[in-house]
Amino acid sequence: GEENDLKIWKIGEKEPLFTAKNLPHDWLQLRRSVWVTDLAFLTQDVVAVCSRHGYVRLYDSRAQRRPVCNVDFEAKAATCITRGFDERQVYVGFGRGQLHQVDLRRGKPDKGYKGAVGAITNIALHTDGLLVSTSLDRHIRVHALHSKDLLYKCVLPVMTYGSETWSLTMGLIRRLRVTQRAMERAMLGVSLRDQIRNVEIRRRTRVTDIAQRV
Repeated sequence: GEENDLKIWKIGEKEPLFTAKNLPHDWLQLRRSVWVTDLAFLTQDVVAVCSRHGYVRLYDSRAQRRPVCNVDFEAKAATCITRGFDERQVYVGFGRGQLHQVDLRRGKPDKGYKGAVGAITNIALHTDGLLVSTSLDRHIRVHALHSKDLLYKCVLPVMTYGSETWSLTMGLIRRLRVTQRAMERAMLGVSLRDQIRNVEIRRRTRVTDIAQRV
């Protein structure tokens, strides 16, 4: 987060296993700002992070606390990062829709994937050589990993409407069932303190489950 640099924790322990150290001051002797927005484990000990201040840093917890590689993107706020198919590459999304491959061996951006006009929100790779991304312009895009060609795009609401409707319907059904069980207990003159199972209450009242009518 903002002014909260990378820390690696082991679940159940109070102290972090690794705490990152910032780069030295710049040529004006000014402190470099920190704002980590996402991270990706390349191996158990090697982690890449991206920042709203436009840098990608690579940390090796076995070597040192400071980054072993730093790649700067001028005037670009990074929003998300994912690893490539090997530990030499990462893919980084930015706030204005840019999407780049970063070669960590050379310490500089390698490729750019065009098409998005909103901030990149997520990136995923497929073993068939595809790069999938989503952005705030409500599109999902599929690029060819090596040629960078845009192969497919569609508006996300077309895909998510069904799942959103399903969630709303299931929430309504849960509320109706709670109300129905309360009415059935009132019919029998029992309360929760009587600890009678819902199955037994349903057997006595012979009421049809309201979910079957929704």
